[in-house]
Amino acid sequence: MWDPLPTEVIVGYRQCGGPRLSPDGAAIAWLEGYRGRTDILVQAMDGSPAVTVTTEPTTATNVSHAGGCFAWTPDSHRIVFAARSGDLCTVDRTGGPTQVLVADAGAGSPRCGGGLVAFVRTTATTQDIGVVDLDATTWPERLSRGADFCFDPDVAPDGTVAWHEWDVPQMPWDGGRIVLSRSGNGKPIVIDGDEDVSFGEPRFSPDAHRLAYLSDRNGWRNLWVCDLATGERRVAVADDADCGLPAWGPGAASYAWSPDGTQIAYLPSRDAATALAILDVGTGEVRTVDDPAGTYSHVTWAGSFICALYSDLGTPPEIRLIDPVSGARSVYSRVGVGGLPPLGETKHITWRGDDQHDVHGILVRPSGVSGPTPLLVWPHGGPTDQSRFAFNPRLHWFTSRGWSVLFVNYRGSTGYGRAYTQALHGWWGEADPDDVAAGVRHLLRAGLAQAGRVAIMGGSAGGYVVLQSLIRHGDLYAAGIDLYGVADLARLAETTWRFEAHYTDRLVGPLPESADVYADRSPVHNADRITVPLLILQGGRDESVPPEQSAAIAAAAREAGAIVEHHVYPDEGHGWSDPLVVADELRRIDVFLRRHVLGRPLP
Repeated sequence: MWDPLPTEVIVGYRQCGGPRLSPDGAAIAWLEGYRGRTDILVQAMDGSPAVTVTTEPTTATNVSHAGGCFAWTPDSHRIVFAARSGDLCTVDRTGGPTQVLVADAGAGSPRCGGGLVAFVRTTATTQDIGVVDLDATTWPERLSRGADFCFDPDVAPDGTVAWHEWDVPQMPWDGGRIVLSRSGNGKPIVIDGDEDVSFGEPRFSPDAHRLAYLSDRNGWRNLWVCDLATGERRVAVADDADCGLPAWGPGAASYAWSPDGTQIAYLPSRDAATALAILDVGTGEVRTVDDPAGTYSHVTWAGSFICALYSDLGTPPEIRLIDPVSGARSVYSRVGVGGLPPLGETKHITWRGDDQHDVHGILVRPSGVSGPTPLLVWPHGGPTDQSRFAFNPRLHWFTSRGWSVLFVNYRGSTGYGRAYTQALHGWWGEADPDDVAAGVRHLLRAGLAQAGRVAIMGGSAGGYVVLQSLIRHGDLYAAGIDLYGVADLARLAETTWRFEAHYTDRLVGPLPESADVYADRSPVHNADRITVPLLILQGGRDESVPPEQSAAIAAAAREAGAIVEHHVYPDEGHGWSDPLVVADELRRIDVFLRRHVLGRPLP
């Protein structure tokens, strides 16, 4: 009935991301990733050919985390970027020799202004905001003072730097502070802060008289503006919509000031889709420029255009230029992915959880079907992430094989307000698999899924949902696919990388007081309840969820009698970068699902 999409289409395309207009509006820089390497390309608006400006060293990030890698200098002549080596570098917009501004800095998220570059400096035990002048004639200076984590610096023309910081056991979506400091001028000043309010992305207005930032003080991640002369702060857009994702990494670009400082372009998110809107800062009037069934990100505004990255479930990422007056849109550059089959019905759905709360997700059906189909349930990672109407080539791969796909935004997900995100606190490993199970039952009752042919797949925290789902609701699933998922919560708290070291403090509880809860919700201690086939894929260099986690659950489930396939990719980390590994992953998943799900008789 369906023509399966070849694996080569999924693994062989170039990725683009993180576009930024130059301050003079005359050029666009963006990231292009291919076969594990990511470079910065610059193209003038006159249509001349794009130039790859980072041949060696290459950048420190991949395309999916594109925002925190580079910045334009105020004169639009140079690009400052964080290199994979940890150096903070600068290069001419036309290419040429690279100059090292700060060597071995663990650099990220550079921003330029007032002759300075502010950047995030990360070591194994610390994270700080540093500044250095653009000509590297002075020693770097540390501005932050003792915060456990610091993200998203911005620099005003007078050298004042703003950033977002927080302390453990908080995570950045729990609480934090917006801070100001002047280079050479001593103690940082807190502009806004609270242990129970999250913040992010401070940005100075062009005249540096105001500072905008994101905050969920009113229950949603809205835009706020502070008058720096008076200290008065106010919500600029009071809206039941999250405007920006949680701070998983530095360098996001969820909004942008207009060049004259009278307007802000921002990205309100509703029902897993992200619109592009413009706020008149003086009047508070909001005008929606585009409200698609897709996702905008990485917005900048310079010259006569707004620039942003756009994709939807069927559209690969493309760099768009938008006229802020007329709303006219043009595609400046796009990812070339040929041979993608059309998707069937795609829609945001809501169902009732077991305790009568609303749970959200996205349902994608194969083209040309009306009745029940095999169902792949796909909980996201994080767990404070969100499945969105954004391009995912694996989705086409599954639907072309006759699968419907349910992406689940369980409690703990972002995009539905602070209360929904915080609802997972204390309930990780119970609320999320229960919400997923309620979604499966909803589709079974609606006649959209085939009982006995439901599989569940997820990575990282999504892999943990897979394991807990097989333990708590094993009757619903014919098989599970665990991609580098959490299996032992106590070991995770001991061994994961520094950023996530206190993740479990709120999601599960503090240690040692909650040791019994950690054990009870660790799949490795309940593996005897996994009775269906399980495929486990793991990176050998994973620092977030170490390989021992997958090895432990594989051994425990096998000992209890389950069918387990366990494979480690020795050179991969928390996810795959090598196209050959992606191809192998898809081959293994295809064989596994055909053998254990599609090949079994219906009840």
